[in-house]
Amino acid sequence: MLAAISPADVNYGETLSTLRYANRAKNIVNKPVVNEDPTARLIRDLRKEIEDLQKRLNLVPEQQSPSEKQLQTRLHQNEALVATLTNQWEEKWQRAHTIMQSKGLTLSDAGATVTVDTEKPYLVAIDYDPLNASVTMCYLQEGMSHIGSDSSLDIVLRGKGILSHHCVISVDDDDVVLQPSEEAFCSVDGEQVVKEAKLW
Repeated sequence: MLAAISPADVNYGETLSTLRYANRAKNIVNKPVVNEDPTARLIRDLRKEIEDLQKRLNLVPEQQSPSEKQLQTRLHQNEALVATLTNQWEEKWQRAHTIMQSKGLTLSDAGATVTVDTEKPYLVAIDYDPLNASVTMCYLQEGMSHIGSDSSLDIVLRGKGILSHHCVISVDDDDVVLQPSEEAFCSVDGEQVVKEAKLW
């Protein structure tokens, strides 16, 4: 970290504040964590174990010993488990792809980003937890979509400040209108909305 300070006495307060911050910042220790799907991690670990088992089996002499039989059994079990998990993983992504196609959505890889191509309105819920990189998309149906924490609503959101009946979004041809509930905090372009607001 680089802290810029001034030798002038008129900047004494700012210089002291900067030095205090720099002193606190140097004590910060970052512990990076790989954000990956638990199933993908399990598949990777099982494949590594399969490689290790195969190496151990190749080192064992020609005759079949009890330990070699155990290694082979474990190897076959791990191979079967990896195949099952991989199939489940592929089926999960295939289902997601089918759902997206039915909603008129397509994903395109644009370098380090993913672009969603659709002419239909949708909401994107981004988790502010830096360890969770998940993004939730809610496709808005024609008509009224009721949003809130109540599980009977069209779009269910959980979190601090979400009321049971938070707001309603109406989609009519090319118009998308937000109607917040009383006492619900809704904002559009960073400004709080207390009455009906056109989004699109």
